[in-house]
Amino acid sequence: MVLLISLGIFFLLQELMPGFNIEEYEFNGIDTGNLVIHPFTITSIITMVIGSAGFSFVSSMLKVLEKSS
Repeated sequence: MVLLISLGIFFLLQELMPGFNIEEYEFNGIDTGNLVIHPFTITSIITMVIGSAGFSFVSSMLKVLEKSS
C-alpha cells in the first residue's frame, strides 16, 4: 500500500509543482565479461516506481524492526 501511495504522491508532485521535475536519464551499461547489461533509457515513470519501491522497502523494514523490539 505504501508503494501505491508514494507512487501517487510522486506523480502528483511532478504534475502540480512547477519546480519539481523527475527527468529521464541514460544508463550506460555494464560489461564485466560474464555479466553484460546493454545501455538503456530510464524514464521518469520507472524512476518513480524505483523510488516508491525503495521507500516502501525501508518503511516495511522499520515496521518489522518496531514490532520485534
